[in-house]
Amino acid sequence: MHQRMVLSFLKILLFFPSIGLWDVVVLRASTPPLLVAPFSPEQANEHQAAWAKELESDIRITNSIGSNLTLIPPGEFQMGSDESMEETAAFAIRIGYSGARAESYRDEHPRHLVRLTYPFFMGTHEVTRGEFRKFV
Repeated sequence: MHQRMVLSFLKILLFFPSIGLWDVVVLRASTPPLLVAPFSPEQANEHQAAWAKELESDIRITNSIGSNLTLIPPGEFQMGSDESMEETAAFAIRIGYSGARAESYRDEHPRHLVRLTYPFFMGTHEVTRGEFRKFV
């Protein structure tokens, strides 16, 4: 695990849907370190709690249309499959996806590093049609 260094204050523009306001959050130079995968569920929970404290927010919030959102802290992980597209398709066939083809898994390759540099809130559950209608 490594820490990211912040040389000055960092301003982040956040929308707080539960109150319908935009706000600028100033993160201090002592922000929690960047969490790098692999990590345990306990480490993930601790990191999430540390960022919630930093943002002076709850880990889970509800927006103005009633959708539940969960805080996603900054971190680093590998995205994509480390198997070939052919191996992924063969596995899919073995577990019941009879029409699986290698080219269907092109978007999972190549495996690459993803770095989330800012915390954000993400929908805890899928958006229902009713929630989407309220939004648009």
